[in-house]
Amino acid sequence: MPSYKEEVVEWAISASRYGVKWWMPILLIGVSMLNTLTGGVFIWCVGIVQAVLFTVVGMSNGKVGVIVAPLCLTAGASIAAIMYIQVMKTSGADALLERTGAKDSKFLAQAQEWAKSWGALGLIFIQVNPLTPVPTAVLVVAGMLAKMDEVTVFSVLMAGKFLMLLLNSVAVYYVSEGQTVEECLRKLLKPEAEAQAEEKKDD
Repeated sequence: MPSYKEEVVEWAISASRYGVKWWMPILLIGVSMLNTLTGGVFIWCVGIVQAVLFTVVGMSNGKVGVIVAPLCLTAGASIAAIMYIQVMKTSGADALLERTGAKDSKFLAQAQEWAKSWGALGLIFIQVNPLTPVPTAVLVVAGMLAKMDEVTVFSVLMAGKFLMLLLNSVAVYYVSEGQTVEECLRKLLKPEAEAQAEEKKDD
């Protein structure tokens, strides 16, 4: 019986055949919104699906896909961020953090301090810093509690997210040049098997 990881790999490969379909970017937007709304709690399933769809949309559509894939993820996150801001305004910070499962985030105080001291630059730093994986909900709360304008909070977070994703998309495009979508997905989701296959080729 195949393991969960093997099933994910096979599903990802079958999904790659539909990378150029018109509905694939819409699906990616929906998954991105779901992943953001749940605060990354279900990253073990929704996060994996998002990573797969991001790769499929990006690689299946050539240079256009390099831009389309980040735009889709940012669009999904934007919808979630707008909902976060509305919940924050109507129900408060505690309600938002509780609904997204980020109530006990150890990064909230740090994000709020940076937002209060450095404003937009502080939020961007916290967002792009790989050592502080802060959910979007926490960043929205930090910005709002720091008395930043909601439009500024939204614009800064979404611009920062898009730029990060664009850099990632460009890197994947050039690193995987000459590879098929299937080969790239296998390396992404099953690196051990790919490494063993390469060793056998060398032998």
